[in-house]
Amino acid sequence: MFPKEALQFLRGLKKNNNRDWFKARKDIYDEHVKAPMLALIDEINKALVKLEPGFITEPKKAMFRIYRDTRFSHDKTPYKTNASALFSRKQLDKLGGGVLYISISPKEVMIGSGSYMPGPTELLVIRQHLAENHKQFRKILGKRELRGEELQRPPKGFAADHPAIDLIRKKQWLLHTTLPAEAALDKNFSKEVIREIRLMIPFVGFLNAPMLARAGKARDPLIDAPGREW
Repeated sequence: MFPKEALQFLRGLKKNNNRDWFKARKDIYDEHVKAPMLALIDEINKALVKLEPGFITEPKKAMFRIYRDTRFSHDKTPYKTNASALFSRKQLDKLGGGVLYISISPKEVMIGSGSYMPGPTELLVIRQHLAENHKQFRKILGKRELRGEELQRPPKGFAADHPAIDLIRKKQWLLHTTLPAEAALDKNFSKEVIREIRLMIPFVGFLNAPMLARAGKARDPLIDAPGREW
């Protein structure tokens, strides 16, 4: 769990997003935000050993830096106001493949998964997989709401009356669950996060399956060996 100082720091940073304010409080960030986030990532990795070893990611690589890249942005505030981490399949591009994501902000905790920015190749492969296996995909989704941008018309090569055209028109395939920010302070927080991730594993597994098969790496004996540690 995170200490109350973590949310206090993030709320303060949101109001005072400047280098002087952050520099004077960097030790607070390191102790109460960064360290608990790395510990949470470690707990998630331990669960992934059994759930999906291919997603295990070294904590320092999984956690996003708090420093924003402002070179090409109109927003020149130097810091992110959330603590976040990404778990991606080793053989796949982080933006195109299905990933797991968690963010703790002053507003909420967000646990997400999916393919966020697939390129043309990934889009086609996922759409073809959906066209052939849409019943399986809908079963995986259940009653959860699939999010993401979509085309107004069917993409080239897919019939408008295809039974999965609502899925095929998507440009992103995303699921997420939100919790109150204070959930991060609960002693059972890591268990709640892992519970949500467990529900999302079949979803990202479906999205990644055709890309792994296309790469000839449906299973990697070194990455996917049961019990392997990062």
